Amino acid sequence: MTFGVRSSADLSLWYRLSYRQLRGLGLGSLMRSRYSNSPFKMLKAVYPEFDWKPWNFEVFPRRISGDQEVLKQCLDHISSSLSITSVPQWYRVSHAQLEALGVLNVVQKNGGLFSCLRKVMPSVQWDESKFVGVNHFGEKLLGACLSQLFPNEALFPNFPLPLSGNIRRVVFSYSIPSIKLLFDYQSQRLYGLERASGNVSVSLVEPTEKLEASEQNGYSIVFIPFWWNREILSLAKTILVHHPHLRHVIVSAGLSGSEVEAATAIPRSEVTRLSKWNLLRTKEHV
Repeated sequence: MTFGVRSSADLSLWYRLSYRQLRGLGLGSLMRSRYSNSPFKMLKAVYPEFDWKPWNFEVFPRRISGDQEVLKQCLDHISSSLSITSVPQWYRVSHAQLEALGVLNVVQKNGGLFSCLRKVMPSVQWDESKFVGVNHFGEKLLGACLSQLFPNEALFPNFPLPLSGNIRRVVFSYSIPSIKLLFDYQSQRLYGLERASGNVSVSLVEPTEKLEASEQNGYSIVFIPFWWNREILSLAKTILVHHPHLRHVIVSAGLSGSEVEAATAIPRSEVTRLSKWNLLRTKEHV
């Protein structure tokens, strides 16, 4: 193999080499002493005239996966490729587009597009619930809304709890351990309706296993069914019905005093009942 980079065509040769292969070519000492064991940093320093893109390496250089400069370069690449000129356009960037641009690996390693944008452009008030990769899926949108409702509390997804007599732990969609609160999103599959259409009657299901696990571990639980209208204020009202003592948190989410009073006055039985629902309106989002 010929060493050096004479034209942009040579870049692909280097992208195919792993860190171990570069060490085998005698470059290990150079990378270790001057470039923090990073092939990307070495090549960028030695050949600054070329536009090196770390996501093009067949083995992604994990040592720079969270590098702020790399994140900015990645977002600039997305922005120029998709002609993004405003904040709303970022919300419409899809998983498929990121994959086609070759940057999905970088974005995923940094917690998703929302996380990347917040790190690189912290002055913008990004709304996680508006990203197409979030609001297309009920469970992800639930997490985004909970993060807004409880900004000062740690939120844990896929939260496991032990259940007496069970070998496997019971997993809940989200947990806020600091206030001993669980949220469990319910898709159409739980109700056996993934292939249904038209108007059907359905009532909230509260799985015994999840009720027992939450009670044994001292947690309260709120079930969020697929027919949730995906609005943060409606989620806030649902939480208030179950836990009126959290009203100080919910008020900060934008509910007026009268809305808080109305929500806390709703009987819990009304929240668990649904007379009819047109599945054609929700099926594509679940």
